[in-house]
Amino acid sequence: MNDDQNADLEPRDPAEILQEMRESQTAAGAIVLPPIEEPPKRLGWVFTVTTAILVMLLLGLGAWFLVNLVDRNARSNSVVEEQRLTISELTDDLVASQANAQELYDQLLALGEDPDGTDPEVLIPERGPSGPAGEPGTPGDDGEPGDPGAPGAPGVDGAPGEPGADGKDGQDGEQGSAGPAGPQGPTGQTGATGPQGPAGPACPDGYTGTATTVLVEDPETGVPTSQPAYLCTLTPTPTPTP
Repeated sequence: MNDDQNADLEPRDPAEILQEMRESQTAAGAIVLPPIEEPPKRLGWVFTVTTAILVMLLLGLGAWFLVNLVDRNARSNSVVEEQRLTISELTDDLVASQANAQELYDQLLALGEDPDGTDPEVLIPERGPSGPAGEPGTPGDDGEPGDPGAPGAPGVDGAPGEPGADGKDGQDGEQGSAGPAGPQGPTGQTGATGPQGPAGPACPDGYTGTATTVLVEDPETGVPTSQPAYLCTLTPTPTPTP
């Protein structure tokens, strides 16, 4: 039966049990127990979790702001670069157009014409004063390596080193070009008479030979060149005196 009664009892709060004990001990001669303070509820974990959430939110907001700022700067730099290229192209076109107009204007003046328009040189606007320098932009990406610079000035000669070992003899070089002709030597002795050469051209009887030069046309180039020739002409017959 006691087991059944214990099973029917519901668990009670310890604070209620202490309160009933204090109320039952207020009679005369009863022993009064000092009040027992309840331990404060621990709410520190709530504060910690809340603080962690706030810190995470602040960090996320800061990261989003930085990424957004970098993206806006990149887009602004891109827009500025496109505008700069456009202005440069328009300026080049304007300069080319003005140069062409000036050339045409000068041609009309050279021909003696009086152009109705104004001299293009007068219409070229003068450069105004430079404005204040803007704030520096964000550094861009590294560009490609530039061309090698000019060679520097030669440095100071160093101290001579120790003589090295003798090397092997190299191969003979190519024969050099002939030097200038030397002075003419003394005249040598007269040599022996050589054999008689072949007979020269001869004319038949009644003809007289004459050495001369004639112009012969080259069959390939068509240019006439002088060639030696031996002409045979009739020997004039003396007229008998009557």
